[in-house]
Amino acid sequence: MTKSHKKASSTIQLTSTLPADQLAGICKDAADQLKIRLDDAQPGRLLFSIRGAVAPTKLQLMTFEVCLSSSDGRQVMASRILTYKTTQQSYLFIPVGPRRMVGLSAYEKFMQRFAELARQADPAANIAITE
Repeated sequence: MTKSHKKASSTIQLTSTLPADQLAGICKDAADQLKIRLDDAQPGRLLFSIRGAVAPTKLQLMTFEVCLSSSDGRQVMASRILTYKTTQQSYLFIPVGPRRMVGLSAYEKFMQRFAELARQADPAANIAITE
């Protein structure tokens, strides 16, 4: 079993009084603006993927989900990385650099953009980004 990347638990958690469908729309808008693909949408769950630019239909670099639940009349959305690929610089098959998570910068930009759009729609929203 391989050791997980130190940033594999990066997440955004948002608590708001906005309706669930509006929050889902904000989440989709943030992903669309960053060219992140929506793979599946079910009630209470959105599944996204970050894909390679060369072969976007085949090369999946990272997948993450955003789950929605209700608590005390407030909506809670939280993201979670499901799968990811890593790269590491090497010299003659000897690792010489840190292991890097491919697609992490796009995921971090998504979290920031989602937070910005949600804050515009609901200034009282409680947003926490953990990296």
